[in-house]
Amino acid sequence: MRLALALFATACGQDMTVDVRMGDRPPNPDSPPPSSQEVAARGAPATSSTSSALLAAGVAIDRFQIVLHDIRLESSRTQNGEHTPGEAVIGPGPVLVDLSGTQLDPGAMTEVVPAAHVAWKSYYEVDLDLRPVTQAEVDANPALAPLLGLTFVIHGRTASSGPFTLGSSMQTVLVRPATFRNGLNHNNTTINIAPNRWFVGQDGAPLDPGSADPAVRAAIEANVAASIDGYMDDNRDGNPDPLG
Repeated sequence: MRLALALFATACGQDMTVDVRMGDRPPNPDSPPPSSQEVAARGAPATSSTSSALLAAGVAIDRFQIVLHDIRLESSRTQNGEHTPGEAVIGPGPVLVDLSGTQLDPGAMTEVVPAAHVAWKSYYEVDLDLRPVTQAEVDANPALAPLLGLTFVIHGRTASSGPFTLGSSMQTVLVRPATFRNGLNHNNTTINIAPNRWFVGQDGAPLDPGSADPAVRAAIEANVAASIDGYMDDNRDGNPDPLG
């Protein structure tokens, strides 16, 4: 009986869940607090409503869909997100993240992977593969059909309340160094997405999601990718766990 319970506990300890959190990424608890200059540079936090995330550029998001291909926990740090011996692939395959309504509010948490078997060890990086959905993937999972040929889609309203749909076919690997200790406790990775950063240029000027200018669209795509991070969050409170 004791052996059976031990084996059951070990199996549970190797299950990894993945949540998506919206809003600015909380700081690492082991990092020093930001200086007054850093706080000033970040500007005031974006406001919100109960139905959508109101962004600094006056844009409202009604729905955000993105496909994360092969969420990979790497056994060592990499330069460009290459595979490492002993990596863990959560999935494998495309993970559809489809958020709307209160799921877009700052701080909202949504489970996107309920349980995936991951080896009992430490990992030091999460790599998120972003690339367009293929026809073969749609054939295997029809829920991906709205994103055929696309990596992510944003549905929302501009500052003048005009509706827009912005689709991207970008392809990149997001490399996010972090420490993930998987063992006999609850194991969870939180993917943080900060939409309030999407429609503001490097100079602080707003970026119009309804613009046909390729440079504006490229800047928004880069902002979306840069706003995505990942970290260990075993208690699922949305905050990075301390390493101690």
